[in-house]
Amino acid sequence: MLPNLSRRRALLALGAVGTPSIVPFHAWSQGLPDKPVSILVGFAPGGGSDHVARVVAPRLESRIGRHVRVENHPGANGALVGESLKKGRQGGTLLGCIPSTTVNARVASAGYPFDPQADMLPLSLAGTYPMALAISPETGVDSLSQFTEWLKSGDKARTRVGASMSGAYLDFYIRLLGSELGVPLEPVAYRGDRPALNDVRDNKIPAAVASMPSALEYHRGGKVRIVVTSAETRLTFAPNLPSAFENGRTRLITTEWYGFFGSPGTPSPIVDIWNLHLRAVLEEREAKAELTNVGVNVQSSTPDELAQRVAGSLKLWREKMLALGMQPPG
Repeated sequence: MLPNLSRRRALLALGAVGTPSIVPFHAWSQGLPDKPVSILVGFAPGGGSDHVARVVAPRLESRIGRHVRVENHPGANGALVGESLKKGRQGGTLLGCIPSTTVNARVASAGYPFDPQADMLPLSLAGTYPMALAISPETGVDSLSQFTEWLKSGDKARTRVGASMSGAYLDFYIRLLGSELGVPLEPVAYRGDRPALNDVRDNKIPAAVASMPSALEYHRGGKVRIVVTSAETRLTFAPNLPSAFENGRTRLITTEWYGFFGSPGTPSPIVDIWNLHLRAVLEEREAKAELTNVGVNVQSSTPDELAQRVAGSLKLWREKMLALGMQPPG
């Protein structure tokens, strides 16, 4: 169901008369520039953000009658996308598919290159997901408790844990995990989930923290072993994976998300048009099934609802840093 406010604004912007049921798809796009559209992803191909963008892109292209391409710009916790939106085109042809981990990294860095609340415009939530701790099958263990004992009984090389994060945010995230396990861990930075998981698969590092949409494929293929997720309960699409709650690791419980954003200064009618199309695409049966299968709980939203989620994420992770004895610089 499309939001009434956005639908009314879009109809006014398009000069359309009648009900949405009789307005063709392309008529809803007349307010968009007649130019190709780019969806930016801040990580290497193959990760969760990339998967969401590539499921959405061709369906958007069919709806709006314009070419939609996905561009990967990996590095800096995905912040290069936020920075590109901050400096980018304002006519509605530049979008970003951004995970909450990229938003949250702002809290841990005073010099972060963009402000998630000022330098990009929320368009729609895409869905939520848990994080996963994936370990190498070469460790020979298959539970979080066994992995903890394995860490404590070996040399320091066992404590290396990868993640597609960098800087203070990586240090904080791995410090939080180490605090829960009772073992100081050594963070290893990667430019995406897939490179980190590849190194776990190849036993170059023993473990990695990754998004469920990235890790689940590797787990199902026997390339890595997920020993815990950040969820409160077991997941319906992966009921054999234990949750942080049942392991008694309540500080690890978190729900992350993906959202679509535009450049600041994009006219409100264009924001509304994008919201209409994104929500419609995410509700398509095949798109929802494809995303659900890899661990995304598909949810769309109004722009205001996504803005509230951004604010909530920043507040939550600031509180988590303080609880860990760290002073948030950002």
